[in-house]
Amino acid sequence: MTLVLGQPGSGKSTLMKVLTEIKKQLPQFLSYVPQHDKHFATLTVRETLEYAQEFCGGELKRRAGELLTQGKPDENAEAMAVAKAVTIVGDALLRGVSGGERKRVTTGEMEFGMKYMTLMDEISTGLDSAATFDIINTQRSIAHRYHKTVVIALLQPAPEVVALFDDLLILNAGEIMYHGPMSEVVPYFSGLGFETRIECPPGRDWSSLYRTTRIRKHMKPMPEFHQSFHASAVTLLRRQMFIIGRNKPYIFGRALLVTVMGLLYATTFYQFDPTEIQVVMGIIFAGTLFLSLSQASQLPTFIAARDIFYKQRGANFYRTASYVVANSVSQLPLCITETLIFGTLVYWMCGFVSEILEFLLFLLVPFMTNFGLGSFFFVLTAAAPSINIATPISMASTLIFIIFAGFIVTEGPDPQGFFIWLYWITPRTPMGQYYLQLFDLKTEKIWIFYCVIYMAVFYVTCMTLGYLALEYKRYETPENVGVASRNSSFTPVTVAFKDLRYSVPKPSNPKESIELLKGISGFALPGQMTALMGASGAGKTTLMDVIAHRKTCGTISGQILLNGYEANDLHDP
Repeated sequence: MTLVLGQPGSGKSTLMKVLTEIKKQLPQFLSYVPQHDKHFATLTVRETLEYAQEFCGGELKRRAGELLTQGKPDENAEAMAVAKAVTIVGDALLRGVSGGERKRVTTGEMEFGMKYMTLMDEISTGLDSAATFDIINTQRSIAHRYHKTVVIALLQPAPEVVALFDDLLILNAGEIMYHGPMSEVVPYFSGLGFETRIECPPGRDWSSLYRTTRIRKHMKPMPEFHQSFHASAVTLLRRQMFIIGRNKPYIFGRALLVTVMGLLYATTFYQFDPTEIQVVMGIIFAGTLFLSLSQASQLPTFIAARDIFYKQRGANFYRTASYVVANSVSQLPLCITETLIFGTLVYWMCGFVSEILEFLLFLLVPFMTNFGLGSFFFVLTAAAPSINIATPISMASTLIFIIFAGFIVTEGPDPQGFFIWLYWITPRTPMGQYYLQLFDLKTEKIWIFYCVIYMAVFYVTCMTLGYLALEYKRYETPENVGVASRNSSFTPVTVAFKDLRYSVPKPSNPKESIELLKGISGFALPGQMTALMGASGAGKTTLMDVIAHRKTCGTISGQILLNGYEANDLHDP
């Protein structure tokens, strides 16, 4: 085990990221535990770990199953308690496990697969010293028993944690100050000082020699992925359906919106006159546009899931193609349901042709347009660096789709053909020979099938571009973000809280409650720094949120005083 130490900005995280470049050549041999926790907020701890095990947990049985022994009774009881982790992971908007527990979930998730080498970047952030010691001690046991290479970067570890490591690497301003056994670090600095540099051995000679020997030919290759393409796609699809199903407010909101808008369109144009061409084409155009643009609400979801994809794809949980296929198929139920609800209300109440074949055709084209534009927004989020760039691009693209869809600007007004390519690439719905002639659209029925084929090609093209963007282009989240300071006058404030209690309803039985804070009292003086300490899950973050009036649910009792006055609302000016 090797410990990487250094002050902030010394290059620890940069070194870890450079080492992870090995994953591009040998991803199945190396795992990387990132500094930041990225998870699907609606999945429970158990589900998160189960999916990680299903994606890449099979190596344990082949490499180390015969070395594992039966645990002690107390260890087995503790493992059974952990296995019942039914609390959702949560995030900044959804309450779940604590920050320290979420950090442990990240560490556990990336450890599946029994890789030969593990890189961990500041895994102690948010953990108490006891939890950090337990995790490092477990890594030490695994490294020594299975001859595994473990490199961990920590910030100010406790002495008992440092003693667990075998080697030490000290960085300063991007340079190596010491790299060697832990037992020789003190004599080294005592005898040589900080001026002497130790160059890292390149290691090229051994790798070159290994390639020329016969040993390499007899080495059993390790598969790059634990699951096949089909199996990983099915697992991803099942996980994605879990995530969508857990987001009940979003599903209910979209269903309600589609129903209300369908009734609004249907009652406004109830049993229209077929001779009013503008009304007929307006209903078709506006209905298709409404269904298609509803996919724009997926932009924040796609961006948030992209960070998790980067982490799991880097650890070879699954193939990029499996992720793209599963993500695409998971959108089908919502697209079909929205098209059926909206299309049924509009078609029959507005008075279109009362034939089942025409009705199915009416549903097919808006569905294909809806599904195709969903893939367009997917590739947009895969290629854009952030949501701040993806949103304006989507708005500009939407404007182009609206203008050149064949309703506002037809083929005729552009005799020079300068914008004719925009007309042809924009999804549209041909219907009715008389109406088509008035809007300069093709009148042959074969063009209906051309439209369906076009939307299928449009969808496949967008998903292919999305695959290429996710596979070959990665955007890292900025880690060092500063806020400009400003000079402003303020009044020193003494914060005091007395008999502070906070309870929330029990998820399994809302009539019962769980008390998270039990009569907490304390104070903080101006001009002094107060340390709030406790184990992971002790309630540190909960106490800070209650004092700051950030909790919007549950029951709060007790007193919070600012300079002796009760703080009714800390956000009031």
